Amino acid sequence: MSEMKSQINKIKLINFYGCIWLVLLVLFFLFCYLNESGIEERKIILIVFFLGFLGLIATWRLSLYEFVPPINNIGFILISVSILYSIYPGLSFWLSDFQFSLISDNRLLSKKVKAWEIVEFYDFYLYYIVGLTIGYFIFQKPLSKVSKFKDQVFIPPIYLHISISLYIFIELFFLVTTLTSLSNIYFVQQLLHNLNQLQFFYLISIFFIGLTNKDKRFWNVVISIFFLYEFGSMILLTTGRTYFYLLIISFLICYTLCRKNISYKSAILFFLILFIFFLFWGMLRVKQLQYLGSYPIFSASNEFTSIFATGFDLFDRKKLGILPEPIPFSIIYNDLVLLIPSQFLSIEKWSLAQWYKQIIGSYSSGFGFGVIAQGVIGAGTIELLLRGLITGSIFALFHNYYKRNSNRFWLNVIYVYIAVRSYHIMRSGFGYIVYDIFYVAIPAVLIALLYVKLISIFSKKSSIKPI
Repeated sequence: MSEMKSQINKIKLINFYGCIWLVLLVLFFLFCYLNESGIEERKIILIVFFLGFLGLIATWRLSLYEFVPPINNIGFILISVSILYSIYPGLSFWLSDFQFSLISDNRLLSKKVKAWEIVEFYDFYLYYIVGLTIGYFIFQKPLSKVSKFKDQVFIPPIYLHISISLYIFIELFFLVTTLTSLSNIYFVQQLLHNLNQLQFFYLISIFFIGLTNKDKRFWNVVISIFFLYEFGSMILLTTGRTYFYLLIISFLICYTLCRKNISYKSAILFFLILFIFFLFWGMLRVKQLQYLGSYPIFSASNEFTSIFATGFDLFDRKKLGILPEPIPFSIIYNDLVLLIPSQFLSIEKWSLAQWYKQIIGSYSSGFGFGVIAQGVIGAGTIELLLRGLITGSIFALFHNYYKRNSNRFWLNVIYVYIAVRSYHIMRSGFGYIVYDIFYVAIPAVLIALLYVKLISIFSKKSSIKPI
C-alpha cells in the first residue's frame, strides 16, 4: 500500500514538473515568435518549438515508466541526440539573424542561404524525427517486472582481467603502428578503426566492473585518474573532444545502472555544462574565439551546422539538377553494402563521406554525412519518415529485450555501447550503427567468451559460466 502511494506521489511530481517545463517552453516560443516580424523567421521558431516539444513529451513519458530521469534509456538517448542535431542549426541561424560570416560553414556562406530555403529543407528533419519518435513509442513497453543489474548480477573476477588485458593489448598495437610505417597501409587503417571501437567497448565493461566492485573507494580513485588522463590527452590534442564526451556519457549511463540514479536537476545541469564545453572547446581548437565580437558567434561552423550543410548542399544540388547521376549503388544502398567487405564486392565500395567529397572537389576532413543526407539523395521525406519509424522500432524492441535480461553482463555492455554510438546515425548514417553491432559489439563479446573458454581449459579451476 505504501509502495503504491509512493508511486502515485512520484507520478504527480513528474507531471507537475512536466507541466512547468511545458509552460516555460510555450512562453519562450511565444516571446520569440511575437518579437519576430519575418514570416520565414517565425516558421523557423515554430519548427524549433515543435522539435523541442517532441523532446519534452518523450522525456516526460519515459520518466513516468521508471520514475527517474531516463538517462540510461536507449530510446531517450537516440531521440534526444537526434533532436539536438536537428534543433541547433535552426536555432543558431535564427540567433545570428541568418547572417553567415567567415567563421560559418563555407558551403552555406557561398550559397548565401536565405531563411525560406532553410525552412524548406527542415521538412527532412521533421519527417525523420516524427517517424523516430512514433516508431519508438509504438513498440517500447513499460515493463513492471524487470531484473536489476546492480542487485542480481555477479561478475566473475576473470572478466576484469579479460577486459583490461584486451584494452592494453589494443593500446600496444596502436603504439606499434604509430612508431612504424604500418599505419600508412589501408588495411591496417581499417583494422585500427575497428580496434579503436573494440577498445571503447572493453572500456565500458571496465566501467561496469569497477562500479559494481565492493571496493568503491579504490575504483573511484582509478576512474578519476583515468578521466584526468583522458582530459589531459584531449587538451594536448592527442584525442578528440567527441571521444572524451562519449566516455563521460558512457560512464554516466553505467553509473545510473550500477549505483544510483541522479536527479533531474543534476542531469539538466550536467548536460548543459557538457554541451557548452563541447561547443567552446570546438571553437577553441579551430581558433574561432579570436573572431568573437567581429562576427555573430552563433554563425560559427561546428559539428551540427556542418552536418546540416552537407544535407542542404545535396538538397540544393538536387533541386538545381546538378547532382551527379547515376548515384553509385554502394551509396544508395550504403546501409547494406557497408556490412560487406570490399574484397567480396564486384563494385567499388564508397563511403558516404568519400562520395560527397568527390562531388564538391574537397578531400579535407570534417564533412558529416548523416541520415538526413541519405534521405535527400534517396526518396526524400517519405524515406526519412520510414527510416525514422524503422530505427525507432528496432531500438524499442532491443530495449524491451534488454529490460527482460538486464542481469546479463555482456548485454549491459552492448546496450550502453549502442546507446552511446547511436549519435552516429545523425552524424554518419544508419549503416554505421549496424556496422558497429556486427563488426564491434558481437566480435568483442565472442573474443571475451573465447578468452574465458581458453582460460577454463588451461586452468585447473572449474569452467566459468558466461553471463
